[in-house]
Amino acid sequence: MTDNNEPETTDTGDRESLELIGDYGVDRRTVLRTLGTGGALVLGSGVAAAGHEEPHPPHIDSHYGYSAPTDEQLPGKLAPDETVGLHIAEEGPFTFHFDPMGLQIDAGDVVRFDFHSPDHNVAPFHVGHGRQQRVPDDEVPFSSPMISPGGFWLFEFDHPGTYDLYCAPHQVFGMVMRLVVGDPAAADYDGDFGDEGRPPTSAEDLAQFPGVDEWQLPTSADAFATDALSVANIVEKGPVTRSDVIADL
Repeated sequence: MTDNNEPETTDTGDRESLELIGDYGVDRRTVLRTLGTGGALVLGSGVAAAGHEEPHPPHIDSHYGYSAPTDEQLPGKLAPDETVGLHIAEEGPFTFHFDPMGLQIDAGDVVRFDFHSPDHNVAPFHVGHGRQQRVPDDEVPFSSPMISPGGFWLFEFDHPGTYDLYCAPHQVFGMVMRLVVGDPAAADYDGDFGDEGRPPTSAEDLAQFPGVDEWQLPTSADAFATDALSVANIVEKGPVTRSDVIADL
């Protein structure tokens, strides 16, 4: 009889071992150690090759996604469907920005967020974050960590609808974007987000800070109010750039 608490062990050939190693995201040293023991793999919850515990398995978490500091740590099985960059421009409105700022994807698509400059993260406007609910009602309050330049974050968008996203450190400067996921009809909301949670920051909000008589730069509220970031425009014209939004202010 087999103890149900014991990990499952299977003997495989070299090719099968390599496939399993690829699935579990094991590093090169573990590959050599595993093949040197005749290809015996210990399969369990995040455990491979003689008790080696893999701290970052190739799985996109529903709350925290999947992140890594370099391209070399992107498992092939997690290849993204679309890519969005996080940038700091040298000048102009929306100095801190996503590129593109508007994008349509299919439900179930994986989006890769590339961090080209420091101090960014990705989060949804969600009541779980103290914000307006500007994502589908059945979506969780997911978030990326703060990721250093050169790193990336992956998230799988499963629920059809509209997702308004922001960078927490730079939302006040208009660093937001809109994703249209799946059927455009499911994403075509009327802009009534209810009274719960904080809306995107407006110039009126910022003018209330001591020493600020009038806010001169476009805000997150200004960005979402443009025709360029309307659901209809994103669906009709495809990816919407920072330049498109600036031109529409």
